[in-house]
Amino acid sequence: QFLPTRAPPAVAPEQHRAVLAMLGMCCLPERRGSTTMSVMMPVSGSKIPADADAVCLTFEAPDGKIQDVYYYSRPLGLDLFKSRPIMVRRVHLGSESDRQGVQSSWLLAKVNGEGVDEKEVSEVQQLLTDLVRQLPRVG
Repeated sequence: QFLPTRAPPAVAPEQHRAVLAMLGMCCLPERRGSTTMSVMMPVSGSKIPADADAVCLTFEAPDGKIQDVYYYSRPLGLDLFKSRPIMVRRVHLGSESDRQGVQSSWLLAKVNGEGVDEKEVSEVQQLLTDLVRQLPRVG
């Protein structure tokens, strides 16, 4: 399935592909004419390296569309509800999440390709904290 996506402008396409390939279940961008499309490329048994350069959050919009959002720096600029389902509570104006089109009421489905449905909310919070802490701080 192909879904439109936007790659962060500060990252060269080759680097973007390399980082996403390390992330296992996240989408790999593929250029088709003037549009960048996401191609789901699961990699069985892949593990996220501790020194990964990006965090990929997969969201499900209210209309059922799936959107991968790639973060290369922190802060992410979003607040999540601390209950099930894990949903975006607020997107900070001008933040990376805002620039990438994240919307409140989107459901968090995966973190770096790893589903969050079977995890405790506190476990997802800790996973996000650990991964985002590794990203460089901007701003």
